[in-house]
Amino acid sequence: MSKQQIINEIQQYNRSACQEFLISFNEDDLRVYLHRLTNLAGQRGRHSGWVRPSNVPPVATRMNAA
Repeated sequence: MSKQQIINEIQQYNRSACQEFLISFNEDDLRVYLHRLTNLAGQRGRHSGWVRPSNVPPVATRMNAA
């Protein structure tokens, strides 16, 4: 699937995502996002799930200097 095809698929699930914004991401990141969107649109409940990619931190924080 080409980058443009991935973007078109993303826009089917997330209509607020504009072309100009999505094009700034690489294909791998877009594929991960599309996979996340398709999982969200699918089955809900106890047997549904999403596995966080190993290269994504589980918690993002920002420390303020005192």
